[in-house]
Amino acid sequence: MGGVHPDELIGLWDSAPFEYGAMEATMLALLPDGRGWSELANAAGALLVRRLTWEVSRPGVIELRFAVAIDVAAGEQDPDSEFVRAQYSVSEAELRLSELVDYARQFALKKRDVGMADDPSAELVPYAGPEH
Repeated sequence: MGGVHPDELIGLWDSAPFEYGAMEATMLALLPDGRGWSELANAAGALLVRRLTWEVSRPGVIELRFAVAIDVAAGEQDPDSEFVRAQYSVSEAELRLSELVDYARQFALKKRDVGMADDPSAELVPYAGPEH
């Protein structure tokens, strides 16, 4: 990937603060090395993790390339080939996308320092290569 990974986007982003009364929420993790994942969790205990790579291809445009979907509760994984290109705006604590990631497009910053160990599927499906 030839794009960049701006520091302002790096972190664990959570849609829950904007999901008023919803039974599900999405988290979006963007790591400094261009890897990441989305987590779709619901009140029934389901948890789907979708691993991705990301880049900013031009100012204000983020591209997410999904590679694998992991059903954490069932212990199953399947290929995932979704591609999302979205315009974005970001502030100190909020990320807004023009396109949906899982079922969300507005996220609050949960924490800036995020790594592969924060991925709830990391033990089930270990990452290849070192963490940066």
